[in-house]
Amino acid sequence: MRKLLVLLVIIVVVFACILFGHSLIGQKGYVLIALGNTTIEMSVISALITLTLFLLAIRFGEWALRAIFSALAGSRKWFGVLSQRRQKKAFYDAINALATGQLVTAKKSIARTFGGEFGGVNYILAADIERQLNNDDNVVRLLEAAHTYPQSEETATIQLATWFTNHAQFQSALDALKRLPKNTRKTKTLGKVWLTTLAGLKQWHLLKDKLAEFKKVLGDDYIVWAQGATQGEFNAIVSKQGANALIQHWQNLSKTARSDIANQRAYLQLLIEQGMSAEAEPILVSLSGKQAKPVFYDLFKMLKHPNPTKAVATVEHWIKNDPQNGDLYSVLAHLAANSGDDQLAEKAVTKSLDLRANSQDAALYASLLENRQDFKQASLVYKNALSGRA
Repeated sequence: MRKLLVLLVIIVVVFACILFGHSLIGQKGYVLIALGNTTIEMSVISALITLTLFLLAIRFGEWALRAIFSALAGSRKWFGVLSQRRQKKAFYDAINALATGQLVTAKKSIARTFGGEFGGVNYILAADIERQLNNDDNVVRLLEAAHTYPQSEETATIQLATWFTNHAQFQSALDALKRLPKNTRKTKTLGKVWLTTLAGLKQWHLLKDKLAEFKKVLGDDYIVWAQGATQGEFNAIVSKQGANALIQHWQNLSKTARSDIANQRAYLQLLIEQGMSAEAEPILVSLSGKQAKPVFYDLFKMLKHPNPTKAVATVEHWIKNDPQNGDLYSVLAHLAANSGDDQLAEKAVTKSLDLRANSQDAALYASLLENRQDFKQASLVYKNALSGRA
């Protein structure tokens, strides 16, 4: 638009000169300029020429100053259209070199774009090149430079935070994430960076808040993160206050929180790991109910205390309703073995292996055979397990 206006002004001036310029020729009028004791006298034509040259000098001076400041600031725009074309070519050369694995060439090419009008994208590309060259200090510096451009602010910040989390610099990652604009779009990538950062800092309450924010975009990963957050929170309680404090914390949770399967699994697993298997058994049986729930199978296998009668009765009830389910026999076998009932364990595990091959069950069967001194059969079971025929 500006160029169009300037062009129109030039056209009007040219036409004016053509129409009225001849009338100035031959005129004897003059222009008198008095500066103190100095007097300057010139014709109208001379005055017009002088004024034109003066305006041109001002314009040239303005252009020169901009060129100097741009050069000092690192910009190459003052080289004109030719420089911009060279920068664009260097940018494309860098992309092509990076795509073909020529990292050193890509680095040299992208360096020629610095200061150009790329909205910071060139710095992001340069950071990726430096990352692949293992120049860690340069990665941070270039991403920080990209962050100063509004067009690249979000991307540069997320990549910077990701780089920090990959290097276990979680506080630096959190500081970077806090600089994100409030209207930053919630994506799965951003959600994972936030959650990884907060998990690294063991800020479990904040992590749960972020989980709620990113629940929709996380999809199936939400359950994994939710369980991890609960596990971390419960671990922190146990390490600082002990298992009894965890029990008290569980009882103080809301009904909704205690109904969450991720919370239930984390709580029961910690009780068992803390040597409170007998206390975990009735809770596990109650939560499992009359219908088999595969989500709890591994916890039944973890129970390790004498006479887990309630747990055994529950699993046997499930088997009665589904007698061809090898996984249920496996659960019973491990549960019986952990309680010292080798006879029941061997009976269940052989049935489990008859229904389907399983290396874990084969290893259990071999150990049971060793317990009763049948080393030859145990060796055969081990070999079959290693060959995939268990």
